[in-house]
Amino acid sequence: VSRLSSYTSNLSNAHWKAMTRVLHYLRYSRDYRLHYDRHPAVIEGYSDANWISDIKDFRSKSGYVFTLGGAAISWKSSKQTVIAKSTMESEFIALDKCGEEAEWLCQFVEDIPMWPNGH
Repeated sequence: VSRLSSYTSNLSNAHWKAMTRVLHYLRYSRDYRLHYDRHPAVIEGYSDANWISDIKDFRSKSGYVFTLGGAAISWKSSKQTVIAKSTMESEFIALDKCGEEAEWLCQFVEDIPMWPNGH
């Protein structure tokens, strides 16, 4: 889904077929549920950055992943929108984006009925 979404502005026939397969899968798997046995109420987040990963435009790359019970539930990898002047700065930029996602996930979890307190 993530890779397919990068083609939404210019879909080819192959992309359209792939999208319909994804929608078909979602339609017929909507009754499936995820069940986590290990630490179900613990969300963990990790972030990382690669300083000046693209020499052409000097932008760093950063990413994060959040897990629930050991399984990934949210992730992102992208070029940073500003040019970092050091490795430390690129790490802080990545951590800031990770923090924004962490706040959103906490709000999301609080809205889930019967979610255990103390996330």
